[in-house]
Amino acid sequence: MDNLEKIKLAESFTDSNPTEEQARSGNYAKGCFTFEGFEIVIENPKGSVRRSYLDNGYQKHNKMTSTYGYIKGTIGKDGDELNVFIGDHVNSEFNVYVIDQKDQVTGVFDEHKIMFGYKSLKEAKNRYLECYDRNFEGFYNISELTMQDFKKMLYSGLICRSPVSEILDPNNVSEINGVKKILLEGEVIEDDTLQDLVEQAGDINSFDTLVLEVKSQGGSVSEGLLIILWLDYLIQSGKKVVSYVSANAYSIASLIILAADLKIISESGEVMVHNPMIPEVKYANANELERYVSELRNLESSMYELYEYFTELDNKSIVELMNNETFMNPDDSIKYGLSDIKVKIKEVPFVMVKNNNKVRDMSKTINGLNKIIARIQNSDFVNQVYYTQDGTDKIEISQNDPSGYKVGDKTSIKDGQVKLVDGSVIVIENYTIKDVIKTAPVPEVVEPFVETPVEAEPVVETVVETPVEAEPVVETPVVDEPVVETPVVETPVEAEPFVETPVVETPVEADPVVETPVEEEEKEMINGQFNEGKAPITTEEKDYVSKSQYDELVAKYEEISAKLAGFENVINQKISGVEKIVNTVISDTKAFEDVTVEAIDVLHKNTVSSFKPSEPSRSEIALQNGSQSIFKRALAKRRGY
Repeated sequence: MDNLEKIKLAESFTDSNPTEEQARSGNYAKGCFTFEGFEIVIENPKGSVRRSYLDNGYQKHNKMTSTYGYIKGTIGKDGDELNVFIGDHVNSEFNVYVIDQKDQVTGVFDEHKIMFGYKSLKEAKNRYLECYDRNFEGFYNISELTMQDFKKMLYSGLICRSPVSEILDPNNVSEINGVKKILLEGEVIEDDTLQDLVEQAGDINSFDTLVLEVKSQGGSVSEGLLIILWLDYLIQSGKKVVSYVSANAYSIASLIILAADLKIISESGEVMVHNPMIPEVKYANANELERYVSELRNLESSMYELYEYFTELDNKSIVELMNNETFMNPDDSIKYGLSDIKVKIKEVPFVMVKNNNKVRDMSKTINGLNKIIARIQNSDFVNQVYYTQDGTDKIEISQNDPSGYKVGDKTSIKDGQVKLVDGSVIVIENYTIKDVIKTAPVPEVVEPFVETPVEAEPVVETVVETPVEAEPVVETPVVDEPVVETPVVETPVEAEPFVETPVVETPVEADPVVETPVEEEEKEMINGQFNEGKAPITTEEKDYVSKSQYDELVAKYEEISAKLAGFENVINQKISGVEKIVNTVISDTKAFEDVTVEAIDVLHKNTVSSFKPSEPSRSEIALQNGSQSIFKRALAKRRGY
């Protein structure tokens, strides 16, 4: 017997003309049949007249162009069973259409009408409206779902609570219908993100359903666990929680989205899981690394358990996914249990790391440690992180050659062209580098810095002149008059009329007058001309510096410049200090090598999530308090209760 035959048989057992008392009480003969796992009770056969009686005695008559009844065992928004319209196409595969109906006076969502057996959304809407008066204004919206997705929504309890059209698209959310949307965007930050979400939600008594839209690269694991506990608190308070991945949910964000009654992902969305990591390690000794490893292993174990609770995967599969830092498209996300329903909405840009300074530190640390672990384990590939030229995005490359990326290496980006910080452009097709366009090196940039000391010699003048105000006044002429020639004695004779005038004013304006010729003589000294044929302007109190003394000053200046350059090297060395220190220690002690291998083995497989070993208490508290309703429910689901 096919479905149409079952419907006809059930309709034959239904009383099509109940009395007013029977119609009001619903106590009259009704046929029923089983369909798609549902037990459906028929109230009005197709072609019959449905009579409704209002409190004021008014009677409404509507001819039913579709079979009408309800799904037994369900509860709708109005407290009655979910009503269902049944079309003629129940013997073939069809999608389910859910109509959100509103109160004609207040405009507030009232209840759902389920449409089975219709070929299109248009047909379903028309058949629905045909069963009401022409002036009927109760239609609010209509949504299309697969039968499987409809069942997920039904079993989540959301269909008895909120408009489906608002659940499936966060852009349609209306607080008048008891639906509140909040946004988790960007990095999950310690002591910040949870507070932001709580403030967005406001008074929890003002909504029935919370839609958490997610577009995040992940972040703090401990903060993420606290967010999960907060969502569980809302669920225990009688609220429905929907997680909605509109763009990307990476790392700890992929765990946050699991703490919901229903998990929705956009057709353009993406989920990524990986192990927790330490984003930045500086000058860690063996004891500290051992502590990091111990705490990371404990955290990994707890996260494995949480993923196991919420998904359809066993522990082995979860460990494999997280170790491989797995990126999932919507279909894979549903397959592995991280999402329930895939929907089509306007594509939203992914959110990546935007803290450029932090990114550079992390990339240097990760890349350095990855090179070390690859060398220790004799690995064929090294995972390296590179950033785009503007520093706002990243690309991960699995390099066959630790020294650099090449054509054929695998990447974390599917297709496109990426311009890196060094100016190189990588052409990517199907996650594989197809071409590398290198920019020519520009050595000229370095040359001006080599010549800088020559132009900077006036700095020596400043240094020498500074003591003029202090005790070593003798140092001032050291630079001013580097001439040892005898003709200097004769020079004042020719210059008498020119020199005598300023000599009289020397007690007041001696300094500015002397400074002017100093610059000219400096130019002569730079050119190697020590006042040949020129009479210097001077006073009888000044002495002359020898060329050897001048050379000594220049040598000191160059020494200072070299020290300044050394300071720059020290800064650069500190940035990459982790790699150098680990390299040094590894070469000195085999015992430390074993510890480092274990630590790096955890770090090199991960990218974004942060975990601070110095603050483990928040994570531990989150896990200790985790055995609440959302966790119990997930565990019961796995055990088949």
